[in-house]
Amino acid sequence: MRPEKQGELIVAIAALGGDLRTPVSKDVLAAHTGLSPHTLAGTRGFFEQAGLIEAGRGVWAVTEVGLRFARLRATDSARSRLLLREHWQEMWFHKAALRLLQEGPLEEWDFANRLGEGLSSGRERRLYLVEWLVHALLVHREDGMIVAPSSSADSARPQTSAPFIFDPLMTMTDEEITALPTDRFVALMDTYRTLFTDLTSPSARSAAV
Repeated sequence: MRPEKQGELIVAIAALGGDLRTPVSKDVLAAHTGLSPHTLAGTRGFFEQAGLIEAGRGVWAVTEVGLRFARLRATDSARSRLLLREHWQEMWFHKAALRLLQEGPLEEWDFANRLGEGLSSGRERRLYLVEWLVHALLVHREDGMIVAPSSSADSARPQTSAPFIFDPLMTMTDEEITALPTDRFVALMDTYRTLFTDLTSPSARSAAV
């Protein structure tokens, strides 16, 4: 199951479990999504390792991060990607990816194969893991190659004023923002988040009174 569908599965678990993150039986989830129990079982391991679900005997529930991801995915796909980027910084698959890319870019299948060494997953699931890493902005895809995020990305981010930041956010569509080059996308989202945090800080609110 491709990452896009896997993301929809997290949204479904969150919707069925509600704000209390009530565990959902695998049978109910299968009926709700139209997916077979076998297909659902194939996603469980990654979702648990990624910290998005907690699974018991025959039941699944989203974690707090999983619930936040599901809500953001429905309303703000850009922020949902940034959430994964932050949450997965210390995950084994992110650390392994950075180690593999220390010497430079790798062809996508070679990268996927090396990343999955020692795992029982087949070719398809290894490629899906790469898709998730790209989606979460932890690695970049360029001309069929997988590259590590630029070490100079932070220094390359423009120190911009509020009008510059709000202009693209107010005039570009969601598709146009998502289609930006990865470094530009991350820079825009990070700067927007910093600006929003500054504007909503207690000191900022006090100054406005």
